[in-house]
Amino acid sequence: MLFDELSEKKAIPQDKLEYYVAMRQRATFERALANLTIANDAQGAKRQIYLDYAEEVFKELQAQLQDRQHPHIQPLFEQNPFPLIEEESLFWLAQTYAKGNKDGEAAKILTDMRDRYQHLNITKGYYLARTMEELGNIAMRKGDFQTALQSFKAAEEANRGKVLSTHQKLDLWIRESLCYRELKQFDDAILILSKVINDDAVSDLRLKAMYLRAETYELQKRPELARKQLESMVKKGGLWAKKAQEKLNKEYFND
Repeated sequence: MLFDELSEKKAIPQDKLEYYVAMRQRATFERALANLTIANDAQGAKRQIYLDYAEEVFKELQAQLQDRQHPHIQPLFEQNPFPLIEEESLFWLAQTYAKGNKDGEAAKILTDMRDRYQHLNITKGYYLARTMEELGNIAMRKGDFQTALQSFKAAEEANRGKVLSTHQKLDLWIRESLCYRELKQFDDAILILSKVINDDAVSDLRLKAMYLRAETYELQKRPELARKQLESMVKKGGLWAKKAQEKLNKEYFND
């Protein structure tokens, strides 16, 4: 690689070295992320190939960052004990594992990240919020809804600076509501769904929350409230309105 050759020959001016090191790390990260993006849009063997590519490159970058004594890496950690490039690459490596059905490997990385945030007394931030969210998703897939709920609440707490997008925030609330529902805490589930529905965002997730609230009313044996919720959805149009109409036809208008 040209950078390595020039570096070994000390042909890069010292005052420019930090910039080029950062550029090299960023290029490696973007290459891995591009492979992950392709994998997300692919199917079958092609998907697995690009997941493997992404994993390989993310791990390559992590190997570079682990060499804390390297003259190119050491200054990075002198400025920040948990540099952004390391946060990003660790999180997306965990995502790569999760998308490849390797929840165990993903959970190990995310748990290590969580512990590191705690050690550094970092209590808010985008990647902290996403780390806790993904730990919650893994717990949900395992059927551990109490742990998942705790993780989602920790993600919400880390979002105090409003670092998550509106879509991510609403999706997080919906996941919290699903945990409450699985724990049979239906009132809490409805309360969270109402927060989503009453948010002023322009998002289909608000309609999804309405549908889920109708389902939760049904679980509470409150069919009239469920029916009214579904009927109000039908007027709004779109995918969730169609699902509401189908549910009404099947479960309420079939007599």
